[in-house]
Amino acid sequence: MEKLVGLVVPPFTPMHADGKIDLDRIADLARLYAGYEISGLFVCGSTGESFSLTVAERIQIVERWSEKIDHQMKLMVHVGHNCLESAKTLAQHAMQIGADSISACSPSFFKPATLDELIDFMVEVTGAAPNLPFYYYHIPSVTGVHFPMRLFLEKAAPRIPSLCGIKYTSENLYDLGECLTFQNGRFDLLFGCDEMLLGGLAIGVNGAIGTFYNFTSPLFSAMLHAFAGGQLAEAQRLQGVARKIVELYFRYGGTLGVAKEMMKLTGIDCGPVRLPLRTLDKEKAAALQREIDQADLLQYWMRFKS
Repeated sequence: MEKLVGLVVPPFTPMHADGKIDLDRIADLARLYAGYEISGLFVCGSTGESFSLTVAERIQIVERWSEKIDHQMKLMVHVGHNCLESAKTLAQHAMQIGADSISACSPSFFKPATLDELIDFMVEVTGAAPNLPFYYYHIPSVTGVHFPMRLFLEKAAPRIPSLCGIKYTSENLYDLGECLTFQNGRFDLLFGCDEMLLGGLAIGVNGAIGTFYNFTSPLFSAMLHAFAGGQLAEAQRLQGVARKIVELYFRYGGTLGVAKEMMKLTGIDCGPVRLPLRTLDKEKAAALQREIDQADLLQYWMRFKS
């Protein structure tokens, strides 16, 4: 598989006020993203609240995205699930609708006790969609599964023919670097720490997936261009701006409820989040938007044009 270069957006799952999924809003998101300089979409990942959705809802969302996506972009479908049979169902469906690749994170309730157990699980998942390239989704802060990914690649590659890389959402740049150089750079490493993107670029990352690309993609695209053009000081400045935005996100709670509130500044309201997550109340939401405006950060947001 050709490696992905540049930014990949993991879309929010739009919801109505009552918490039901809003499939019609996906068309607006698709038009917004079409104006971004991105390589693909990572659908029904953690940003898309995948584990708060039913299998039937995830299938509906993926089908709608397959209809609305700009087909110059890659459609990556997250199929991870605590239930193996559900993950296999989602993987098979992704193959049937013509997705470009699948990804899955580790089960996080009954966790694999060993790396071999994790690989056993992924062998089963990928077997349901053998023709689709597979990215393991490494997000230990959420799953609690902390195996070294360099060792995962070594042990999983002989058993998972479709393994092409890792969606790497961890701050362990040493392990990330080891993965990048393993077998002469055979595998595709997509970095998932927006606030550390420049660090990933410095050790050889070429592609990234991150929540903040939903609304501040122009900022991160500019950073990629500055780094590629040897303008390190400018890339560092832009990474500093990104850290300010991420700091605000954490100061207001650091949840998808905050991120969806930030998304509203594009002109697209993706609605509430599902429990146990919390949507920001009106007072906090207004305060967050004032802080973004007062810090002169809105210039980095892309605005939706209907």
